[in-house]
Amino acid sequence: MTRIALDFETHYTGEYSVKKLGHALYARDPRFRCTMAAAWSPSMKVSTTPDRFPWDALDGAEIVAHNAAFDRAVFRRLQSDGIVPACIKPKIWLDSAAACAYFGLPRDLAGAVKALFGATVDKSVRDRMAGYQADLFDDTAAYAIIDAEWSWRLWERLGHKWPEAERRIHALTDEMGDRGVCLDETRAKAAIASLDASIAGLEASIHFRPIASAKALKKACEAAGEPVPPGTAAADPKVETWCRENQKANSPLWVRQVQGWRKANRTREVVRSMLDRVDPATGRMQYQLKYFGAAQTGRWSGDGGLNMQNLSRQAGESGVDLRGLIVPAPGHAFIIADYAQVEARVLLWLAGDYDFLDLLRGGMDLYEAAARKMLGYSDPRPIKAINPGLRQLAKGMTLGLGFGMGAGKFVSAAKILAGLDLDFDDCKRHVETYRRTNPLVVALWNRLGDAFEKRHGKPHYVLKLPSGRAIHYWEPSCDGDMSCATEKGGTRYAVHPGLLAENYTQATARDLLADAWLRCADAGIRIVLSVHDELVAECPAADAPAVKAEMERIMRTPPAWPMAERIPLDVEARVAPRYGK
Repeated sequence: MTRIALDFETHYTGEYSVKKLGHALYARDPRFRCTMAAAWSPSMKVSTTPDRFPWDALDGAEIVAHNAAFDRAVFRRLQSDGIVPACIKPKIWLDSAAACAYFGLPRDLAGAVKALFGATVDKSVRDRMAGYQADLFDDTAAYAIIDAEWSWRLWERLGHKWPEAERRIHALTDEMGDRGVCLDETRAKAAIASLDASIAGLEASIHFRPIASAKALKKACEAAGEPVPPGTAAADPKVETWCRENQKANSPLWVRQVQGWRKANRTREVVRSMLDRVDPATGRMQYQLKYFGAAQTGRWSGDGGLNMQNLSRQAGESGVDLRGLIVPAPGHAFIIADYAQVEARVLLWLAGDYDFLDLLRGGMDLYEAAARKMLGYSDPRPIKAINPGLRQLAKGMTLGLGFGMGAGKFVSAAKILAGLDLDFDDCKRHVETYRRTNPLVVALWNRLGDAFEKRHGKPHYVLKLPSGRAIHYWEPSCDGDMSCATEKGGTRYAVHPGLLAENYTQATARDLLADAWLRCADAGIRIVLSVHDELVAECPAADAPAVKAEMERIMRTPPAWPMAERIPLDVEARVAPRYGK
């Protein structure tokens, strides 16, 4: 089979870029201009303008590209423009960037080449290519052929080591984004109108400018004789505490207004971005998920200017529910299937706490089991009916303290995770209780920390996962604090045993989802969206009950890993007319 590396160079600007628009919208844009096409293999070396490129050579070939989804989008645009003959059909697209990410190497070409081969790729030509310049033709041609060659060599080194299952997951991820989802465009346009009105109202009520300026807010507070807030970030616990303590002053209202103004603007931009991404040819909104976007866990992340992993879960500014804008195709339904409390269950499984897991297997609520274990609940009746407050405390402890969190951080985590208002002394006591009653979890932290320390000064620490893949920690160091790089040659970060356990747990949960996704694909179930521990399928409405039942069966069935049958997996699934919780 012929294997050829392909690299396209295109015209771009600050406003018109792949990072901002995503590859599909970028390639559809009227401003699109492909300036160079380069191909490299041991028997082929060509770099020229698209109209002079020998496209016949790609027919039936395996095409290697670094970030293949982009090059495939460019190829399709050139084909729709008649530059690439319609009969040219590559056999498969292979992504050297995704392979690099899987092995803990930098995703960018220059970083990957440096990490794997110790060579330097000159990117200065690329920096000068933001706007097309004819006098850069020779430099661009040379640059493109070098990139193509390195893509080929990266794939030659890594491609055969990249597990077939992971290659399939990567392909399914790209196919899912290319297919896209339907958008309720009427509701989306109404949302923009509502947000426009909200923003205008907020701007009329906030008398200082610029609205987003902390300096302007401070000046306004001082002029009004009101206390100055520590900031306006909605996620900052100090700001929230300050607002509660100053409820009767004017300043908290300004803080809330600034927060609302920012949120409304952000939401409006997201809705506009969603509308822009609707493909006129299919009527579906195309999007991107980044395979292995989180280096230490392998989980997906948002990409291409629209983060589908971070859409609001409920109605927010002006009643806008971003998730609810996503709908099935006419005559179809969504099946939304979510692993319930999967990280808490996986952590206990990795720690070997099978007695606790057996309670869940018998049907007991996770947080009731935790309350019985940690907080002395002994009533034979369900805790939800008898002592829901104690259940919430058990929930907060279970979700917040499994990865070594201290009392200081648990004050805010308990509020976020379980709606609990706890002081520091309460949190300190609950942290001590968790660690005393979960010795197997604490032992897991210690084992992982000890294994990391043994690799101090070594180039690499490889943490094997139950699925067979690994987490890569580069240049682990225990000089003072523990630290490492998450990709070879990359930025160093502080770690601790609890964080290692969190990575271990989240990576295993990710692999559970990936395994279930593959089995869904084998069963003919079309997944159109995946968010965290959730799979969303689209099917004809008449088939929805059967598809829901099959998804539940697949996701509850453990993968073929050692001891995986001891994980009591639980799935919450429902048929829905639009996306949401």
